[in-house]
Amino acid sequence: MRRIALLSVLPVALLAQAAPPPETGAAPAPAQAPAAAQILDGRTAASLGLKHAWQVGLPRDPRAAWGGLSITPSTEAQPASPVSEVVVWDGSGVVLCVDGLSGKLRWQNQPTSSAQRYESVTRSMIEGRDLLLALGDHRLVALDRNTGEVMGVSAYRHNPSTGAVSMGNMLAFGAKGRNLSLLRVFEEDIPRYAPEKVAPGRIQGLPKTTVSRREVMCTEIRSIGLKGKPAAAPVVLGQGLVLQTSEDGEICVLNPATGVKSWRLELPGRIRTAGAVTEDAALVGADDQYLRCLDLGTGRVRWKWFALAPLHRPILATPEFVMTQVPGTGLVALRTRLEGQDQQSHLDGEVLWKNEAVIGDPVMRVRSGVLVWDASARSLSLVDTANGKVRETVSLPGVRSVTASAPTDGDLILLQDDGRMQRCSPLDPLPKPASRTRGTESAGDETAAPDAASEEAPASAPAEAPAESTEPGR
Repeated sequence: MRRIALLSVLPVALLAQAAPPPETGAAPAPAQAPAAAQILDGRTAASLGLKHAWQVGLPRDPRAAWGGLSITPSTEAQPASPVSEVVVWDGSGVVLCVDGLSGKLRWQNQPTSSAQRYESVTRSMIEGRDLLLALGDHRLVALDRNTGEVMGVSAYRHNPSTGAVSMGNMLAFGAKGRNLSLLRVFEEDIPRYAPEKVAPGRIQGLPKTTVSRREVMCTEIRSIGLKGKPAAAPVVLGQGLVLQTSEDGEICVLNPATGVKSWRLELPGRIRTAGAVTEDAALVGADDQYLRCLDLGTGRVRWKWFALAPLHRPILATPEFVMTQVPGTGLVALRTRLEGQDQQSHLDGEVLWKNEAVIGDPVMRVRSGVLVWDASARSLSLVDTANGKVRETVSLPGVRSVTASAPTDGDLILLQDDGRMQRCSPLDPLPKPASRTRGTESAGDETAAPDAASEEAPASAPAEAPAESTEPGR
C-alpha cells in the first residue's frame, strides 16, 4: 500500500515542476531591488559617523547600466530634509525621482522614445513652474518635479560635455566645442489654427488661432570661448559669476550672461578634474604637479604645493584643510589658509599629513573624520583629519557610486548595481563656523602677487564679450 501511495503522488509533483509558468510570452518586468538588507546597517553607519535615513529599491532594467545621479538641495529656509530629491537615470534614458525626505519613488519616466544620454538633471523655477531640466544630447527635456510629466523638449546647438548649473532661468554648461554655453529657458504658447468656414463665393479670412498648450522651451543665447575643452561643469560663485576650468590649463571667473571674464589664469599643465571652492578660494590641481590655492576675487596665487605626480583626482576643500589623492603618495592633507605668514615669501603650501595606505578619493567631512571612497576596491573608509590614520573601513562590493550633497556634513547617497539606494545623514553635525567676509581678510590675501618666475599672473578682464558670443534666432 505504501508503494502505491508513493507512485500516485510522485507523477503529480513532477508534472507540477514541469508545468510552464503563466504568461510566458509577456515581456519581462523591470527588476525590483530587494527592500531588505540595508547597504549600511545602523551599527556600521555609526562607525563611519553616519546614521540611516532611508533606503529604497529602484525598479531597473538589468540590461541598462546606471548613467548618473543628481542630488537636489532643498530651497526651504528650515527644511525637514536638506535633500529635496535624488534623481537617477540609466543608459536607456529612463529617469527616476526619489523624494529626499521619505525615500519614496515619486515617479519613473522615459521622456523620449529613443535612448537618450543625460549629463545632468537640474531643478529650476521657470515662470512659476517647479521643473527638473534634463540636459541631453542637443536637447533639453523639462519634467514636472512632482509628477514627472514632460513639459517640453527643445533643441540647442552645442553638444554638452559636462553637466549644467542653474542660474535663475538660465542653464550654463561646458560644451564639446571648447566653449561655455548659456541657455535661456522659458514657457511658450503653442497655437492651434482653426480655418474659418465661409459661404461659397466669399473670400476666406485668416485662420483663427487659439492657445492649445504651453511648453517649456530653450534658446542658446551665448557661447563663450575657452582655451580648451571644459574640464568639468562650472561652479556657481554667486552674483552671476561662475568658475570654469578647461583641459588646456585655463582657469577663469566669468559672467555667463555678459560673457565677460573677471580674471583668467593659464597654467603650464593640463587640468582634468573640477576644482574645489571654499568661501573665498579655489583649489585646482594640474598635470604640472602643482596644487594651487587661488583667491576667488583676484585670481592671485595664495600658495602652491608641488606633488610627486600629476594631480588629476577630485579635491575636497574646507575652510580648515584641502585633501586629495596623489598617485604614489596616497592621501594628502594641506592647510587651506596660511595665517600670519608673509604671502610674498611663503608661497609653499603647508602639508598637515600624508598616508600612503589610503587609496581613494575624499567624499565628505563629518565630525569624526573624512569619508574616503575607493572605487577600485569598492570600500568606504573613515580617516582621522588630525593625523590621517584610518579609523574604520567598510567593504561595499555592490555599491556603484557614493555621492555627497555637501563637502561638510552633507547627506551621503549610496547607489548599488542592483538598484538599492540609501541615504545616510551625519550622526553628529559639526557646529557651523562664523562666516568670513572679504573685508575681514588679511591684507596679504588681497595684495598677494604670484611667483615672479611663473606665468601665473592673471590676465586683465576683456573689455567686451568674446567674439564667439552668439544669439541664435535673433
